[in-house]
Amino acid sequence: MKSNIALFTLFLLISISHALTQKSNYEFVGFLNTENNEAISYKIIFSVNKNGEIVGESQTDLFGVNTTKSKIVGEIDKKGKKLSFREIENLSTKSKANPDEFCYVHIDNIKIRTLKNQSFINGEFMGYFPSGQKCVNGTISVVSTEIFELFEEMAKENSTPDAAEKTEKARSLIDFVDQSITTLYKNEELILNWDKNTLIIEVWDDFIEDGDIVSIYDNGKLVLSEYTIRKERKRIEIPINEKIHIIEVRAVNEGSSPPNTVHMLVTDGHQKTVVVAKLNKGDKASIKIHKK
Repeated sequence: MKSNIALFTLFLLISISHALTQKSNYEFVGFLNTENNEAISYKIIFSVNKNGEIVGESQTDLFGVNTTKSKIVGEIDKKGKKLSFREIENLSTKSKANPDEFCYVHIDNIKIRTLKNQSFINGEFMGYFPSGQKCVNGTISVVSTEIFELFEEMAKENSTPDAAEKTEKARSLIDFVDQSITTLYKNEELILNWDKNTLIIEVWDDFIEDGDIVSIYDNGKLVLSEYTIRKERKRIEIPINEKIHIIEVRAVNEGSSPPNTVHMLVTDGHQKTVVVAKLNKGDKASIKIHKK
């Protein structure tokens, strides 16, 4: 299990203490290691209420072709040392699998451990299809994301010549962990489950304005025609009045710095998904909205 070795090597690198402040929101990142020796990147973000009940989301296969976000619910025991949760439904996915083929992660009473005041979770998980049938089992190894912020602090305090390089690497790790963006390429599709009657899309260029032009369609109907994206966000509201809506973005050109790269925030005012489409001229990518 190379991923386990890498994760525990990460822990051993900590050489100074770092006090954690009390908080109600938690974020962990690491790997799921299946019984077939497959390592899958995994991230969980959740909040805890005064009764120890948790709610949040997981992200499987970060930045991969099957990136999936799922809703999680569970609890932390009164002493705050054991965690249980289960994935109950998909919020979004790039996978083309049928809904009844998704394998939902369940963990039961896994101990939350600490090392140098950093939290990490390591134990067994079980996976179940929506029918309740078992699909896979393995181990989960995740670490609190504050560990990466600690690396940056350590690098800044280091006066050696390679301190700047260490700081930059630490910052890259933080950016990677904090990233909640789904990237779509030619003909790729992201599926979002939706329970509201309105879809809001904000479109912008998050990099250098280089003249990228896009058109956006809703179920084949043009809703934004040959728009030159800018730093300022363009807002579009789409009524969700059908069970399926296909939101398609097409690259009209590639600007002065290929490829055509457009950022889109897809939201109902509460649920938010950030998508980046990287396309060559004439290419398209899509977001499929499933109305619940």
